[in-house]
Amino acid sequence: MPFLLRQEERPEVVSLVPSWPKDRHWRAMSDPDHQYILFQDAEERVVGYVVLGGLTNGDGCLELVRMVAAPPGFGTGTAMARAVLAHAFGPLGAHRVGLSLFSDNACARRLFANVGFVLEGKLRDAVRGPRGYRSLTLMGMLRRDYQSGF
Repeated sequence: MPFLLRQEERPEVVSLVPSWPKDRHWRAMSDPDHQYILFQDAEERVVGYVVLGGLTNGDGCLELVRMVAAPPGFGTGTAMARAVLAHAFGPLGAHRVGLSLFSDNACARRLFANVGFVLEGKLRDAVRGPRGYRSLTLMGMLRRDYQSGF
C-alpha cells in the first residue's frame, strides 16, 4: 500500500490519474470484483501497478481501472499494458477490456493505442477536479482484436 500511495502523490501522476485515498484502495483490494497487479523490475523493485475491475460481472468485460508506472517514460507502461492484456484475455478469459483516461493525457492515449486499444468515445466534462471539469476518453479492446495481433 505505501508504494501505491506514494505513486499517486507524485506531481506528474496527480494530474493524470485521480488519486484514491487509502480507504478506497483497501475497499477495492478486498472486493472480489477488483484485482491489483504489481510489476517489478529485474532487481525486484516495484515499478508500477494496475487495478482491473469487472472480474465478477459475468459478461467478460473487464475495466483497466488504474495504471501507474514509476518512473514514466521508460517503456514500463507499455510492458505493463501488454502483460495485463495477456492476463485478461488469457487466464481471466475476458471478452473485452475497456478503460477511460483524461482526454488531455496524450501520452496514455498514445500508449494504449500502440498496444491495440481502439478509441470508442468521449465523456465531456465527466470529472470535476480542482481546476474544473475534465473530459474522459474511452478506449477498448476485444478478444478478437487481441488474438489477431491488433
